[in-house]
Amino acid sequence: MNIKNHLAAKIVLFTIFLLTIGILFCNHHFQLYAFNPYSVCMTKSLRVMTWNVHISDPNFKTKQSAIAAEIISQQADAVLINEFDKRNSALLDSLVRVAYPYVADKYGIGCGDVLYSRYPITEYNRLEGSALGTLCYEFRLAVNEQTVRVVGCHLISTNNFSKDHRYTLQNAHDILSLPDYYSLYETAKERRTQEAELIRDCILAENLPTIVLGDMNDLSGMSPLTTLQRAGLKDAWWERGSGLGITFREGWMRFRLDHILYDSHWNPISIRVVQSDLSDHLPLVGEFELGK
Repeated sequence: MNIKNHLAAKIVLFTIFLLTIGILFCNHHFQLYAFNPYSVCMTKSLRVMTWNVHISDPNFKTKQSAIAAEIISQQADAVLINEFDKRNSALLDSLVRVAYPYVADKYGIGCGDVLYSRYPITEYNRLEGSALGTLCYEFRLAVNEQTVRVVGCHLISTNNFSKDHRYTLQNAHDILSLPDYYSLYETAKERRTQEAELIRDCILAENLPTIVLGDMNDLSGMSPLTTLQRAGLKDAWWERGSGLGITFREGWMRFRLDHILYDSHWNPISIRVVQSDLSDHLPLVGEFELGK
């Protein structure tokens, strides 16, 4: 091998090395692709589920029976439903209540959220800041004589800040519209971070076993998620999931927007995305056991 070829080979190897380091760094920072062995919880303590059921779908009313059947089939102990409306979700609500005796739907008027539970819900409150009307809730469950806190949330969507559908991500098909969308994204991310700070303050106010779950409308590594992780929460998908964990699919878009996080009181057992064509979001189910 002559000197020129030898130098070219070194450059190629060094480039591959830099690319590998870059890929590993991005994967770690944004928690994109999880590598964890599959595990099954034989003596589960708590199984939770979160699902945005896409109430704005024109076919939502005809899907309610199937959505209820999917929820019940997962046998979760606590289920957070994003985009719940008492009036338009009445059939879904009536079917799910058969399997879940405890329901927190005080804030389900209009498009809100609801928590169904197999355990008694002893207290629930909406988290609100001075200038925020949030969809963030603190639920307290009595689980085997232990008070457990579940924080359910639906952080604000970037689309909420757009009056022009050309600048929503679903319609950003040309490169020229992306700068406008990015500006909206940055505005929405700041608001989502403020909502995450409310959740953080709630968690730090009292030391209780805590799980935070819901449609957070953002990716791991972004400020809303890092705000929660700096409060001591861990991402269940990163710790126990396998693969990309995509929970949102629409057109060309594939993102992990729905998350389950937990604090140091819990040992994560497993987490999985449930494949379904009933919503633009996929159900996310996690299992945890309470540490000693």
